Amino acid sequence: MAPIENGQNSDTIKKDTSSNYEKYQHLINTGRIPFFGTWADYFSSYITINRDSSFNFSWGFNGKSCWTTGKWERKKDTFYFLKNPDYKKLPGQADCPLPDKLCYYKNKFYLLDSSGKLIKKKIPSPYMGKKSPLFRTFYFRNKRFNLDYVDFNRYQHDAKNTFRFGMGVNVVLQPIPAFASAVSVGFIISPRYIFSKKENDYLSLGLPLTLGFTGIRDTVSIDPHVGPMIDVQLIFNYNHAWGSFLQGGSRFEYFIGGGAAYHYNEYSISKEPSVGRQQVNGFGPVANAGIRYSPGTYRIRNFELRFSYMKMIVASKTDVFGMSVIFNY
Repeated sequence: MAPIENGQNSDTIKKDTSSNYEKYQHLINTGRIPFFGTWADYFSSYITINRDSSFNFSWGFNGKSCWTTGKWERKKDTFYFLKNPDYKKLPGQADCPLPDKLCYYKNKFYLLDSSGKLIKKKIPSPYMGKKSPLFRTFYFRNKRFNLDYVDFNRYQHDAKNTFRFGMGVNVVLQPIPAFASAVSVGFIISPRYIFSKKENDYLSLGLPLTLGFTGIRDTVSIDPHVGPMIDVQLIFNYNHAWGSFLQGGSRFEYFIGGGAAYHYNEYSISKEPSVGRQQVNGFGPVANAGIRYSPGTYRIRNFELRFSYMKMIVASKTDVFGMSVIFNY
């Protein structure tokens, strides 16, 4: 049964869903329909919508499971699912709670109530009894990244960009023997160049620069004030993603590497009854590691949690620890 591309239906005469359907009309016209792929709900159900108008549905809970196949047809933004009459249940298999129809709206598939409206409010789980707390609405969201769901030209442009730029906040800790540790807070900018990119890893050369301040107090000045802090690093990193870049990116990746750094910090030291000011200034080796998470559809921009350690080559052999949160464009 071929999908129905045109036509009207009482379930789809809604301004909000129609406007969302029109948003993807250019993808539909070029054959890249944004509905294909695997979708999941919050009740352990999965539905795969295939290009040949077939679907696969599976469900499992509390030691019970079921699966079925069939054909789907579409009337504008509403999908209708028909079980394969020749598909036989295996011994012990339960009846599948397959929805009769789902409406596509804002990149999700929603159930429809008896009046044809989207069910968006929280509803009880249909599988866990009346005593169960309310769950999120019974909709299917995109489970696996698929290039059919996105603007392919935009993704290719962003994915091929070898230069990345990030901004965030960096907290620097510098232990001082016999005194309280100096804590600095600063704004970090993190440009990096990506090269040697493979299926799920790549190398990068970065130059994270932090400009910050450290609280200072001394016996000369009555009011507390701040001292400058500068930290600049040249870092060579190995980056690995838990997924394939070639198949559209990965939400999570980690990185580890090292290089050289320069650090300047002005801070206060206390030796009762006097309080003085001191500074450290020098170069040294640095190591860093961290993780990144990409929340967006294109898996290009990401949040980064980064830890660094520097050993200054000065007489005191000062240790410098850093923890930063960065958003990479």
